[in-house]
Amino acid sequence: EGLQQLVGLQRLSNMPKNLTYSTEDYRYFSYLQGQIIYLDPPYAGTKQSSYSSEELDYEAFYDWVVEMSKKNIVLLSEYEVPDERFEEVYEFSTARSTYSGGISNYKSLKVERLFMVRT
Repeated sequence: EGLQQLVGLQRLSNMPKNLTYSTEDYRYFSYLQGQIIYLDPPYAGTKQSSYSSEELDYEAFYDWVVEMSKKNIVLLSEYEVPDERFEEVYEFSTARSTYSGGISNYKSLKVERLFMVRT
């Protein structure tokens, strides 16, 4: 859903025309500097097989995000980030998931949030 939001942003007349998106492995972009990077990885605790055949190593991923934040603006979409190096900067109050193994009830609702590395 986050990727669709970025594509939608590109259609706005006041947005830069050089907005791009990709489904490459995050490490592919380690060379970037001076960019705004929006990351929408498989959320922790959700089924990841539709993304890749290998599970995401969140500890390594968070380390990479911290490193990339030194030379870029990095936004991470997630339900929760247990790593204390991150802080929530925005909550999508209208974007909710009912992922809970097919069971939908109020307690299973999760809210998408944007996180950034603490400064």
